[in-house]
Amino acid sequence: MSTLDEHVDKGVPTALQPVMSKFTLNTICETSMGVKLSTVAGADIYRAKLYEIGEALIHRLMRPWLLNDFLCLLTGYKAAFDKLLLPVHSFTTGIINKKREQFQSSTEQYSELTEENIYLNPKKRYAMLDTLLLAEQKQLIDEAGIREEVDTFAFEGHDTTAAALVFIFFTLAREQAVQDRIYHEIRQIFNNKPQSDRAFTPQDYTEMKFLDRALKECLRLWPPVAFISRNISEDIVLEDGNFIPAGCIANIHILDLHRDPEQFPDPDRFDADRFLPEEVDRRNPYAYVPFSAGPRNCIGQKYALMELKVVVVNALLKYRVHPVTRLEEINFVADLVLRSTNPIEVSYARRRLTVRWYHLMQIRKSSADFLAVLIQTLIAMHVLVIVGILLVFTLVLYEIHLRSLPSYRAAKYFPGYPVYPVIQNVFIALFKTQTGAFYQARGWARNFNHRTYRMLIQGVLFVQCIHHRDVEMLLSSSRLITKSPLYKLIVPFIGDGLLNSTGEKWHQRRKILTPTFHFNILQGFLQTFHEECRKLVTQIDKDSAQGITTKLQPLSTQVTLNTICETAMGIKLDTSESAELYKSNIREVGIIIERRAMNPLLFDDRIYEISGYKAKLDRILRPIHAFTNDIIRQRRSTFRATMQDVDSYPEENRYTNIKQRYAMLDSLLLAEANNQIDAEGIREEVDTFTFEGHDTTGSAFVFIFLLIAHDQVVQEQLFEEVVSMFNNQSNPTVQDYNDLKYMDRVIKESLRIYPPVPFISRSITEDVRYDGKFVPRGSIMNVELYDLHRNPEQFPDPERFDPDRFLPEQVQRRSPYAYVPFSAGPRNCIVNSLAILWDPWNRFQKDGT
Repeated sequence: MSTLDEHVDKGVPTALQPVMSKFTLNTICETSMGVKLSTVAGADIYRAKLYEIGEALIHRLMRPWLLNDFLCLLTGYKAAFDKLLLPVHSFTTGIINKKREQFQSSTEQYSELTEENIYLNPKKRYAMLDTLLLAEQKQLIDEAGIREEVDTFAFEGHDTTAAALVFIFFTLAREQAVQDRIYHEIRQIFNNKPQSDRAFTPQDYTEMKFLDRALKECLRLWPPVAFISRNISEDIVLEDGNFIPAGCIANIHILDLHRDPEQFPDPDRFDADRFLPEEVDRRNPYAYVPFSAGPRNCIGQKYALMELKVVVVNALLKYRVHPVTRLEEINFVADLVLRSTNPIEVSYARRRLTVRWYHLMQIRKSSADFLAVLIQTLIAMHVLVIVGILLVFTLVLYEIHLRSLPSYRAAKYFPGYPVYPVIQNVFIALFKTQTGAFYQARGWARNFNHRTYRMLIQGVLFVQCIHHRDVEMLLSSSRLITKSPLYKLIVPFIGDGLLNSTGEKWHQRRKILTPTFHFNILQGFLQTFHEECRKLVTQIDKDSAQGITTKLQPLSTQVTLNTICETAMGIKLDTSESAELYKSNIREVGIIIERRAMNPLLFDDRIYEISGYKAKLDRILRPIHAFTNDIIRQRRSTFRATMQDVDSYPEENRYTNIKQRYAMLDSLLLAEANNQIDAEGIREEVDTFTFEGHDTTGSAFVFIFLLIAHDQVVQEQLFEEVVSMFNNQSNPTVQDYNDLKYMDRVIKESLRIYPPVPFISRSITEDVRYDGKFVPRGSIMNVELYDLHRNPEQFPDPERFDPDRFLPEQVQRRSPYAYVPFSAGPRNCIVNSLAILWDPWNRFQKDGT
């Protein structure tokens, strides 16, 4: 329930599979194994590996040649499968070892019990694993046998029940009337229990007749194990005369058996009343077998049904379940249990229970004095009136204060939404999701006809610049270079480096780093670019050979991270677990920062810490900072040899003449040796460039590929230009790439439509007057690049992909500040030349799919 509470508090839907799987594994371990899961390592890996094992088994089943054990061994399939099993068996072995310790300390206790009372009267709760360990003492089973049974029950006891819970909650979310009826049945039993003890007993669950029918109907529609298979060991003649010889295999497709229209009319419709006693009597008992039937029926079916009831009752008592995933969105996959390849999600909302007035007043009728109650009520009303008056008076004073601020008077210079008393525009602009915030900003741009607009939030004027004249004023200024308070949210991530710093610190860092990206150095980076291109093409060749589409984001991120590490940091990344962890954690960092940015309450550091977001962010940042610290450590170890080369050349050409390729990190280490920067400052810059240098360029690649894939004419013209270059030059230089004029226009048009960084924010540190407008000190000016690049005055028909917008004669007609994908002015991107040069997609032609 605490997990569901977290999802409710965050307002996010719940992906049922991981939540239910974690719950059922905890439950089976504590009940059947007698071991608390928190005391055994490897639970998360166990759950993850189960899915891979299921895929591997189905993969083998669908390939008859792999059913031969020799071929399975020869192909390497067995070795790969055994590798999957190692952490699974390690987990169950850990459970056995933990329980064995407990069992040995309680041997005397168990030896005193007779077979008749061992399951009912032990001093401690008796678990299934105790039975196995007791049998081992009597030499009825060996250690391998115990592990076989623990493996069986740990898997079957949690994965099948988890699958059942997933589809039960999915079904109840769709069937609101059924959910309400179950809830009323639960409340009726709950309300009839004494207030001193309202815990449900097994008898209470037995009395929940409609719940029982509803769960059975869910198991009919979605049996957790949808398939049973048996060997036919003797000849069989069926009642209808059909003959099945020995050696055949008989499969029971439970999912289809439960949808037999002869037994269940309109079988896809949910109807709990199919399991009324009179309806059950009319059916064949073998028409419904979610737990199998006969001698080999599920030994734990009563346990599973009780667990299902307990979970559903406790969940529905506290929450109402709403649908998120639609039935048609579920993509079933052949597996050991019923499973979907995509997450099945529902949303939970807390129920509002009616609390009776006499519970609040706590007045017993036998002792109530009407006059005393009346007097107390009048006093309470007076107190409420006084508090109300004070609250209104405070709000009036606050509104007067807001209206006296320069920001309020300056708001008239820009169009915007109505400014409401006290709250101003806070609910219009904030408390949005990432997706909602993005599309809302696009809607604002359309509503204000691509004119710069404003918002007032807590007395601060926010100017959203989407017109080139406003952008020019802001970005061209040498004084308005201070980043807005929004950037403080990423200080824990990348520190106070070149991106966040201002004043003297920014000037010094810029001076240190600028020579590192001199145009002459780019020639030395070409070899790395070409190597990463070859890796990229190799991966795409594999995808093409297998007939699968290429997922651009992970592929482009891998290439750009490798490249920035080798060129800017001087470290060859290759494959690294820490690098993979770095990439996966970057997205989580972005989610937390965005949530804080959209919630003004979380701007307060104390509230932010209390909310738990700070602790979560710190936990995610640890492997990120460990990754960049490792980069610095590796380069520092080779710096002394590099420094000898550096010192042998004058400063003006030291970056281009040294024998070993010079990296940005060398500039920082050299500055450290000259006492211009400390170790913390180096890490800030490495964090900044590692993140910005790979994530933004990776994003640009994704959308460049997307656009040229959908425009075959542009792609063909690009291809011809590239082929022409390679026909004339097998080892192209920087100048050769600069001569690819059409490619340059394609890249620029791609960056216009999809700028990798769609948003820039600055603090206004002095009063600014321009074009008859006034922006007071303390305001925030944001440049919405995504909308700026879509201004129809500068780019007619802005959604159309047209590289010829960047022909020289077209560029001259526009304001230079109408297109700023790398920002502009003093704080423009220090590595824009590097980013433009790095375009691996000139190496091949991509199908437009």
